[in-house]
Amino acid sequence: MQREPGSRPSCTPPSPADESKTYKYGDKQLDPATYAATLKGAKTKNRAWWWSRFNVLLAAGSVMLECTRCLQQVSAVNPSVAAPQHVKACDKRVKKALEAGAASGTDRTSAPTPGPTPDPTPTPGASNSATGELKRQRTDSGLRSFLFPAPQIAIFLCNLALFFFKCNIALHLIEHPNLVAACAAVGIILPGRKKLATTMLDEAYTDLKSELEKVEEADGGLAAIATDGWRSRVALTGTPLINVMKLLFNRAIFCKVIAAAGVVKDAPWIAQQHIKLAADAQFGVFKGCADKCLGFIMDNTKANRKAMVLLRKHNPQWICVGCVAHGFSLFFKDLSDERKCSWTAGVVSAMLMMSLLINSAERIRALLHTVMATVYGRVKGITVHAPTRFACQLFIARDLLDAKASLRELCLHTSWEDASASSTNADQFRNAVLANRPYSNLWYKMEAYVELAQPVSDTIRQLEADASMLSQVYPVATQLRAHVKAFEEKHPTLKGVLSLFDKRYESTIRSPAMLAAYLLDPIYFLQEEGDWTPPFSKLSVPDQKDAKQFVCELYGGADKEKQAVAAKEWDLLELSGVPTDCGGPVPSLVERKDITDAKGKKVGIEVAALSLRLRFWRKKLKATFQALAFAAERLLCMHATTCAAERNWSLWGNIFTKARNRLGQERAEKLIFIRQNSVVLESRGRGVLFDEEVMMSLLGSGEEEEEEAVEASV
Repeated sequence: MQREPGSRPSCTPPSPADESKTYKYGDKQLDPATYAATLKGAKTKNRAWWWSRFNVLLAAGSVMLECTRCLQQVSAVNPSVAAPQHVKACDKRVKKALEAGAASGTDRTSAPTPGPTPDPTPTPGASNSATGELKRQRTDSGLRSFLFPAPQIAIFLCNLALFFFKCNIALHLIEHPNLVAACAAVGIILPGRKKLATTMLDEAYTDLKSELEKVEEADGGLAAIATDGWRSRVALTGTPLINVMKLLFNRAIFCKVIAAAGVVKDAPWIAQQHIKLAADAQFGVFKGCADKCLGFIMDNTKANRKAMVLLRKHNPQWICVGCVAHGFSLFFKDLSDERKCSWTAGVVSAMLMMSLLINSAERIRALLHTVMATVYGRVKGITVHAPTRFACQLFIARDLLDAKASLRELCLHTSWEDASASSTNADQFRNAVLANRPYSNLWYKMEAYVELAQPVSDTIRQLEADASMLSQVYPVATQLRAHVKAFEEKHPTLKGVLSLFDKRYESTIRSPAMLAAYLLDPIYFLQEEGDWTPPFSKLSVPDQKDAKQFVCELYGGADKEKQAVAAKEWDLLELSGVPTDCGGPVPSLVERKDITDAKGKKVGIEVAALSLRLRFWRKKLKATFQALAFAAERLLCMHATTCAAERNWSLWGNIFTKARNRLGQERAEKLIFIRQNSVVLESRGRGVLFDEEVMMSLLGSGEEEEEEAVEASV
């Protein structure tokens, strides 16, 4: 008979076992109602993989399992046998239906072909096989018109897996009952957690790796390696890790991590690990092509600085520099050292004491919030000190100066004695706020400290971009030194800062590679007596000698003849400058455009992108200065910071949590590889700007015309 729309298909006649009024579950005999409730509880707990495909029905005193895909009912006497058998048979029918639909070329959205409708009512005396065949035809036809084509299902599963990998979702949630039921309702069978974490993760990792290799080849293959250390108690049971990032001239790519447990991380060990990264065909990031390695960037620890010396001895054509942003951050650390600068150390000590008291004493903080609401009409926060973030000292000073009036009202408030009774440093805090001895000049010195440190903080932020290049460092450092010198001239009683800055610059920031990159960057060329020449006049004689020696070693390595060739070209460029027939594009390359920053100050920004400066050397100057062109290409593509590696640790911190601390290193690397590097391809497709082009987005509507003019001239 023909069923009404929306009704369930007729139940298969129960077997003799189904007709019994009791069901065996473990060692118990249960009545149908209790047995149905027990099976529903097992389904809720998802105790077997096939429960997502069935619902439990109780009808006419019998318990049945109904398939959510084809709505066919099967016996519930032995679900662990009957359910998997039905799933296998149902999936076979689905596969045949998809193959039949693909072979016939029918579209599931197309209307059915008109024709005579067969009578679904079986004739009396017809065989049971004919009835079953008619039911199968109906079921297969309905499946063909309902299910998605196999290619669309494959695309869906691939993107669903990438969603899990990129969004830091626990992989076991692929088996969540609601997600499984939702996909099963549209005919999609989800993979299990094991397949998602192995086969599908490996496929996504391999596909992305091949795409990135194409991107690297298109960019020339030259790259630097940035490394940075990290350790967390919940990540790989506290194993120290070294993050390895490959820095192309316009993007950063995560490669791998190195476990550093149980080893002495001294200079020889660090140097050996970096040599393996550059030259090892199996474990390295350049597949054994060490010539494609520009060099290494790491933090300015003593062991790292010694390791960089060893790396330069191993291969003089490697550029090894310390992280410039880390070097400037260490200047903040120097300011808090009593032995190096007494007045800044006193200010920092007082600021940290005040911040600690406010943020640790609950009663004082509550009273301060009440006073702030009265004075300012709102509550202002005071930054908490972070021991590893030296720039927090500046934020604390600004917050204290901003809340100076409310702090004074706090110390003069009638409830101050009660609120500060349990605080040991309350009297010291009150003397500092009210400028009593020994803090008589504290607020003046604090204002001076902010005036001194704010440009340093701005410089660090400027250099913390992923594509902060080595050639940009010297002009920034020069401007910063001029600021420090002007500060000492303005405040004659506050001495010692300039000498402290010079010591930090010489120890961790200055390098011959930085000076050579500045000299060979076309955007800094100067016009002297009608000829364009690198800015030799901006450097001291010792700096020029160091830069020249570095370029000679960079081109020739240990070969003295090649070093002599580079030295001759250097002298020729210093004496005669850029050849007249090659100097046409230089005015466009050195052009600046003034913009107004957030403080209303005009800043000159370079118009020429890095790609155009590299093209200038390759197309115009390489014929005359072959050795210098080789050195310029490597120096201009060299980065100046390890900030890309440091930012990558944020992803590691998000993946490793207290509830997810058993994740293995290999699987974690693949997840981070997909999360970090998929952004590279996505941003590349959107045309995201890098390097100077990031700042060029501020230049206004005339940017595109100026860029086209520069490119045409080159």
